[in-house]
Amino acid sequence: MESKIQMIRKTLRNGKKSGLFTGEIETETLSFRYEIYGVRFNKSWHYISLNVRTYDCKYRAWTGSKWYQVGEGWRGTGGINRGIRSELRKEWELFFTSTFDYPTYNFEVGNIKHIK
Repeated sequence: MESKIQMIRKTLRNGKKSGLFTGEIETETLSFRYEIYGVRFNKSWHYISLNVRTYDCKYRAWTGSKWYQVGEGWRGTGGINRGIRSELRKEWELFFTSTFDYPTYNFEVGNIKHIK
């Protein structure tokens, strides 16, 4: 599995020019733009983690309520990051696991940097 990391990194670098690994996710309670900029490999557990930057991350309690930025309001960064990881995994799991023949249980979203 470790040998595929170089290929994934090369794909991420090439995708940067075309904007392939950027996007925007908006659900009823979470909204953010993102960029996947790197990948990490954990040798102990044999899993890969995507590194992600988020921009203009906002959240709210329910549809129609006020939007809050990260660091303000009632929800902590840890809870927001769980939501971000979940949404990004839904969006990218099939692509990374099928393109690089990587098992889904060894794939996750790791570091998240919030850019304001």
